[in-house]
Amino acid sequence: MRRKFAGHRRGALEGMGLEIIVSLVIVGGFAAGMYTYLSYSQGSNLGSVDAYVDQTGASSPCFFFLGKSQALTAFTMDQRGHPLSGVSVLVSGLGLSLSGSTVANGTARFGPIAPVLPPDASSGTLSVLAQYTATSLGGSPSAEQASTACTVIR
Repeated sequence: MRRKFAGHRRGALEGMGLEIIVSLVIVGGFAAGMYTYLSYSQGSNLGSVDAYVDQTGASSPCFFFLGKSQALTAFTMDQRGHPLSGVSVLVSGLGLSLSGSTVANGTARFGPIAPVLPPDASSGTLSVLAQYTATSLGGSPSAEQASTACTVIR
């Protein structure tokens, strides 16, 4: 006796397109889920560092007025714009050399500090350097840096 394949019966191929579409949707959803998982499981990368004085906020320029002690706050973010903790922050220049590390909200606070200008200078610059070691999915570390500056004026 001879057997017929399902493809030879009437109606067997009509449902085939729907099965392919459903399979593609399932595979696509799985691939999207894996991409999301892998992108978040990879360590965050240092995106930027910003610095501000006292309570001015990160959107304000970083200015110090000579003779006034003020706190300096460095704010670090990853490449997605989220606060990044565990970043080493170095503040240097104008008689200062300070180091610290950012906390959970991405900030490292220094101060109050009082930069010193040379006698013949009317302004100067404090360097704020953020250093971070990110670990990629493969486990290899990469050193990353970002910097900004604060202006000190007489």
